[in-house]
Amino acid sequence: MGIYDRDYYRHETADSLWITGKAPATFVLILVNVGVFLGQSFGGWDIGGFDLTQLLALVPQEVFERLQFWRLLTATFCHAGISHLLFNMLFLWWFGREIEKIYGSPEFLAYYLISAVFSSFVWGMVAWFAGNSPPMVGASGAVTAVTVLYALYYPRQPFLLYGILPVELRWMVLIYLAVDAYGLIGPGYSPVAHLAHLAGAGYAAIYKYADLRIARLIGVRRSHPRLRVVAPEVKLDTKGLDEGTEYQMDQILEKINREGQASLTPEERDVLVRVSRQLRDRRRQ
Repeated sequence: MGIYDRDYYRHETADSLWITGKAPATFVLILVNVGVFLGQSFGGWDIGGFDLTQLLALVPQEVFERLQFWRLLTATFCHAGISHLLFNMLFLWWFGREIEKIYGSPEFLAYYLISAVFSSFVWGMVAWFAGNSPPMVGASGAVTAVTVLYALYYPRQPFLLYGILPVELRWMVLIYLAVDAYGLIGPGYSPVAHLAHLAGAGYAAIYKYADLRIARLIGVRRSHPRLRVVAPEVKLDTKGLDEGTEYQMDQILEKINREGQASLTPEERDVLVRVSRQLRDRRRQ
């Protein structure tokens, strides 16, 4: 666990991060979702005789028979109503910024888009084979992937279920996934795409434990200036650290900026923990 992930450090920096909203990918994704929903609602975009929802929604026959593969992604930016949009965007806002902070904006954006396509593909393929293929819209599959990935990092994070009942995040996620599983195999028809949610959750687990980071898979390496900052508003005062430790911190912080915190080795995380404790103790003196 690195400096940013320590409980005491998260409390010191979380407020400034949330107020300034330094998560551009999350912000852009929410803007696009809201913009598409407005286009759906006001019906101002009529293209080739189709309204926007008809053009973008996931219809399995259109995808797998007419090869309109863009629908696997575009459907995840459409929503069936204001409550559908609000629920998804709240969870994306709550957890997306934290995941973006861990992985960096490019990696987070790639993760979100791939999980969106993956969850749509799984739902669409099963619906197509089953011959039961009503149109599907919604970001729920991708948002579930974001939420589950955050829960895998911070399973004991407190969360108010329905805004009332305090539970650990891991139990909240399990409750929602159990509801999805029951909706998938239980009696009666439900318009909710439970399988897309479960597929998003599955992708989150695979992504984390198989380390499917795009930057790692394609070997992306970017050069950045050396950093001496442990948080946007807290400078790293290296006075009192020996030269070797200071050099290690520079290298580790540069790696975090380049590849995200998930790329750190256990040894590098130990260095961050040790130095962060020293800095915390010094601030308290």
